[in-house]
Amino acid sequence: MVKQSPVESDDDFSPVYIFLPAILFLLLLRGFAFEIVRVEGSSMEPSIAAGSTLLVNRLSYGLSTPFGSNYLTRWREPVAGDIVVLRSPLDGSIVVKRVIAVSGDRITIVNGTMRIGTSAIIMDIDGIDRIQGHSTIPDGAYFVLGDNPRVSVDSRHYGFVKIDDIRGRVVTF
Repeated sequence: MVKQSPVESDDDFSPVYIFLPAILFLLLLRGFAFEIVRVEGSSMEPSIAAGSTLLVNRLSYGLSTPFGSNYLTRWREPVAGDIVVLRSPLDGSIVVKRVIAVSGDRITIVNGTMRIGTSAIIMDIDGIDRIQGHSTIPDGAYFVLGDNPRVSVDSRHYGFVKIDDIRGRVVTF
């Protein structure tokens, strides 16, 4: 009598074949499309509470390098009012701020009052006295503030933010 070996079937899939593509897809999504950040301070209160977890759309303004923020190509610019996640020019930490003025906007700051553009937007902000005069925001730069300017460290402290410092726009639910 001849012993027959069991017949191997192509239907036998290892879990590796199922989970590996899913894991690779999630890593690509995380690297290029979305990022999750946790808010550690109160600079965006009352809009965003300290301790909140935010979803950041990294494709809002263009395609950036994975896990970085240098744009390979851009298709949209941030607009005033966007809540963005950016790398702080001071220490490289990840922070959440609101875009207040964009490239080409004129900011006028006199005696603690800030006017943006030709519109009637006037803000009385503590600490704005450090910056005086008129300035036009250069190409590829943005002026950002926290919604709680009394505690926020923002463009009043580190100046204009470059587009490559902006990692993406916060997704609102």
